[in-house]
Amino acid sequence: MIAGFTGHQHLGPPDVVTWVERTLAVIIKEKNVTLGLSSLAEGADQVFASVLVREHIPFRAVIPARGYENTFSAEHRAAYESLLRSARSVDVLSFDEPSEAAYYEAGTKIVSESDFLIAVWNGEKARGFGGTADIVNYAKAKRRLVVHVNPNEMSVGHLTPSK
Repeated sequence: MIAGFTGHQHLGPPDVVTWVERTLAVIIKEKNVTLGLSSLAEGADQVFASVLVREHIPFRAVIPARGYENTFSAEHRAAYESLLRSARSVDVLSFDEPSEAAYYEAGTKIVSESDFLIAVWNGEKARGFGGTADIVNYAKAKRRLVVHVNPNEMSVGHLTPSK
């Protein structure tokens, strides 16, 4: 199964990050994930990709735009570059610079090329166009299963695709 991924950049305190990491590992095993797709954003995306690397599962990086690496803090940029080197392949979209439109396009590409979507999401509206909520809504409209990992409630559920 190909797992697409979307998630928040800010997950909360270390115990929540640890819970998300463990939960993603369980989902990946239960769903028999053989390939992951991620934009490698700070936070949840990097946690997802790190779990894939640890489990020896290949992943494709879908990079929203040229210059994307300049959006990271120094700490997260090092992790981004390391994960990027671990990717089976890298697809950089044609946007000249990072933007909400580029983030949305990367998210929709991930959904379109995956069997299901894992979303580390608090259940709230997106703060900007192309955020996690927008990608979840796109996945539901495309009738993809969404495994909803809620870091605020430390819960996991499945979201029903739109009819």
